[in-house]
Amino acid sequence: PVIKGENGAGYAHFLREYRERLYRMAHRELPGAEYFFAINYSDEEMAIMTYWPLLELEQDEDKRKFYLDGLAEWWDNMQYEANPMYTLGYRILTGRDVPLDDALETMRRLPLWHRSLPQYDLHRNDILVMPAAPDQSPQANVPLPVDERRAHKSNSSPFTLLDKPVQHDPSVYDKSYLFLGSFYTLPYWAARYYGLLGEDA
Repeated sequence: PVIKGENGAGYAHFLREYRERLYRMAHRELPGAEYFFAINYSDEEMAIMTYWPLLELEQDEDKRKFYLDGLAEWWDNMQYEANPMYTLGYRILTGRDVPLDDALETMRRLPLWHRSLPQYDLHRNDILVMPAAPDQSPQANVPLPVDERRAHKSNSSPFTLLDKPVQHDPSVYDKSYLFLGSFYTLPYWAARYYGLLGEDA
């Protein structure tokens, strides 16, 4: 690609260095940490929303390869989230036969109104609590089911664990989140459009 970036290498080039750069950031905070300690989950959501039109519209095969290589770097961690937008988007954009069961189960279990309720995750015996980075919340080795974890948007980590009651504000905006359409509506209708769901879905 001819798009110029850092040292003239081109921005698309850096898509292939995604994990390597995150490793360097993670090691600065916590030596020996895995790269996912440095992930900014706001960027992860923006990434799939950017890849989607890039890969649907790009016709230059060399550029498409750069984008697909970058998307594969992104998918290395995102595949574990069971996020419908990520899983269905990745399958649609790459044509790879990635399993949909976990993402579809997330859609089935998504509450119509997901409130921030008190949580005491650290005493669960069905997860492994990962060591936390400095000044960060503990993380689980797998995301809790969507109807058993804290209410949050896709721009924060689904692996975050809580062990404290949630303080509610008496107003209507009391951290009682409604999930964005990107989490459910977009992947649902995209999956229907591309024939990934049965007629009874």
